[in-house]
Amino acid sequence: LLVDDVSRDTSFGIDQSLPIPDELRGRNLNTNSRRRSKRCWIGAALLPFIILVAAGTLAFFIYARGVENENGVAPTQEEVETFEGFEDGNTGDDDVVYGIQAEEDFKNPVDTEDEAETAAVEPPVEFVPPTMPPTTPPTVEATEVNAPVESVESRLARITAILSPVTNLTDQSSPQYQSISTLAKAPEEMLLIPTNVSDYPKFIQHYVIVLLYYTLGGSTWDFTANFFITGEECNWNIQSVFYVGGVFCKNGAVTSLYLPSNNVKGKIPTEIGLLSSMKLLRLNSNDLSGEIPSELSKLTNLVDLQLNHNALTGSIPTLFNEFWTSLEILNFANNLLTGTIPSDIAMLHKSLAVVALDDNFFEGTIADNMGALTELVYLYLEQNGFNDTLADDSLVRLENLQQLDLSDNYFHGDFPPHLLQHDNLTVIDLHDNQITNFPTSLPNNTVLGFLALHNNQFTQPLPSSLTNLRNLEHLDLSNNEFTGDISPFLGGMTTLTYLFLANNPFTPGIIPDSFMPGLLPEFAGLTRLTELSLKNTSRVGTIPPTLSKLTELVLLDLDRNSLEGTIPSTLSEIEPLNFLLLNRNNLTGTLPLAFTNSSVIMLLLDRNQLEGDVTFLCDGTANSKRRDVVVLDCGGNVPEIQCAGQCCTCCDSAISLNGIGGLDTDGKDMCDDTSMLAN
Repeated sequence: LLVDDVSRDTSFGIDQSLPIPDELRGRNLNTNSRRRSKRCWIGAALLPFIILVAAGTLAFFIYARGVENENGVAPTQEEVETFEGFEDGNTGDDDVVYGIQAEEDFKNPVDTEDEAETAAVEPPVEFVPPTMPPTTPPTVEATEVNAPVESVESRLARITAILSPVTNLTDQSSPQYQSISTLAKAPEEMLLIPTNVSDYPKFIQHYVIVLLYYTLGGSTWDFTANFFITGEECNWNIQSVFYVGGVFCKNGAVTSLYLPSNNVKGKIPTEIGLLSSMKLLRLNSNDLSGEIPSELSKLTNLVDLQLNHNALTGSIPTLFNEFWTSLEILNFANNLLTGTIPSDIAMLHKSLAVVALDDNFFEGTIADNMGALTELVYLYLEQNGFNDTLADDSLVRLENLQQLDLSDNYFHGDFPPHLLQHDNLTVIDLHDNQITNFPTSLPNNTVLGFLALHNNQFTQPLPSSLTNLRNLEHLDLSNNEFTGDISPFLGGMTTLTYLFLANNPFTPGIIPDSFMPGLLPEFAGLTRLTELSLKNTSRVGTIPPTLSKLTELVLLDLDRNSLEGTIPSTLSEIEPLNFLLLNRNNLTGTLPLAFTNSSVIMLLLDRNQLEGDVTFLCDGTANSKRRDVVVLDCGGNVPEIQCAGQCCTCCDSAISLNGIGGLDTDGKDMCDDTSMLAN
């Protein structure tokens, strides 16, 4: 009976399923032979005394132990609170618990609160029931007492001693102190504090990753990337269909910190410079603030450094030296950075392939710095305040360059002819600068595909040698002062898909027949064009019906010219045509009914002399439902054209001042698109 009772008692930690030997189960221990009865009687006489001593000992033992933790030692009050945090999965405002994964990033999601409560850490030491002798009653034996668990205070002191030389721990409200507190509260089984100096670097690495979590708002990240799921920071990452990111290692050393587009916010801590094995650092497309820490200069093994699309301020610190031999990608674009490009960037001349500093507030010159980066493939400096001449020799050594974007700056002087002689350069974007004097003699070039020079100060006629750019697809020369004829030679640039010549004072003339195939035998025509803008280029005559031969057109802009006659019905046959801008001309007649089923979604016809009713454009057919903008002279007291459909915006061609027609509540013409460009 005694054995059965013990087997059912769980207060001593014995499993209820403990098997009881058959020869002991239900056996009467006091009905043995007469030879053993005397010993039983003596034992019975001593039994009350034995029970009394045992009870007193047990009571003292229970009192001394207090709240028993997993390792069999009474914890401090702080440890009790920490352990309660394990049960709750929460230890405070922003504290985290090792082994508790509050959000598993869709790999093993916790769907309910009940499931979250059961997500506690498994006890590090599993209790093993004692084995029972098969033929003798159980006896009380001395058991080995586990070594005491180190207090949080003691662990905190040891951690501080290790980290104090490399980080500031004086401010107890800082993320640094919060990080070491988290380390001190971590279970010993998951995070050992090293005693050998040789193990310090690994522990420091772990601390830096924890610090990054606290400093960069880890509790509000879109994906926690399995941070703190184990005591090994190299496991703190996620690779799922929803997100790939976190910490990645090789041979136990952090080589990648990859957390793009993850609602990371705050200032990058200086301690990031301690991750000396890092090769990839991508914190782009987040909400980082503050300055770029100069301690990044210690990360000499970096290959990929991308902090773009944040709110970083200040200038680029001195980062680079002769030890930087691997960096290939430097991307600080779309921030709030100021100052000049540091001269030490030239130290990267052996490796740097991508420089993206666009969309900031940089100023100064680039020639001395960028001209030395002979391995550059992509150079993006647009949307800044650089004020420099593009001297002939400034970028001439960049023989590997494939894409160059210096647009939206204050570059001035002549267009560098050598840019058209690079063997690999496919993109040249210099729009919105103050460049003058385009070369009159262009070399043969079969590589360049994109040339954007709009919004500059070119004043000469178009050179016929443009046809030497034999693979050019995108040509934008709009908003300059180009003069002369729109030469027929453009019809020979058969690879063009995008041609913008808008807002140049060309000599008045018709839309060149050479643009359309089959009209002039010497020109094959621009059959690949998808976008054509001849806005405000002094075009006269009629709109040629043969424009319908440009069967790939999506956009046709003939706005602000002196075109006459009727609108050719053949334009409605261009199946991809979505944007048709014929406004501000001298067109007459009615809009052909053929446009009922056209795919045009934006149609500008205002400031002409058209007449008739175009309500059919809004008749509810599948195509008409897609029409976003139809602008007509259907407003005012005497509208020139009628449209009762909701898809129409009516303008008053007389621009009456009585508030009727195409004027908004402020008396401004709703159809005035003087400042608008189709591109």
